[in-house]
Amino acid sequence: DVDYPADHFPDIFVRYRDEIAADGERPGDIASFYRSCDLFVLPSLYEGFPLPPLEAMACGTAVVISDCGGMRDYAVDGANALVVPTADSAAIAAAIARIAGDEPLRRRLIRGGYETAAGLPEARFVQRCGESVIRVLRG
Repeated sequence: DVDYPADHFPDIFVRYRDEIAADGERPGDIASFYRSCDLFVLPSLYEGFPLPPLEAMACGTAVVISDCGGMRDYAVDGANALVVPTADSAAIAAAIARIAGDEPLRRRLIRGGYETAAGLPEARFVQRCGESVIRVLRG
């Protein structure tokens, strides 16, 4: 264990830790973390089949992701996420602002995210993960 100074983490993480303690939920409950977020952003340059955006969708959080790798297996721009070009910080900022300023869009993305997460049963998920690994290995 490392003892980080109090100012090491952004305020959102400190608030999250304090809210969990007040709610009586166990620290580190990732579903509670996702539910506490207004938006989840994953600006990766490359991903195989990333679980965090899918987990955020399942928890009712709007998602912004970069268009790379396995995200294309489940992310549909405007339907369940806002998908932006890879390595385009201006597009990420614009997508965040768009969701923040458009509550009907945010609700639509949340509904679409729930439907996406519910439509990926475990067997199908495992198969897609395997396909993503094979795709990466084959180049």
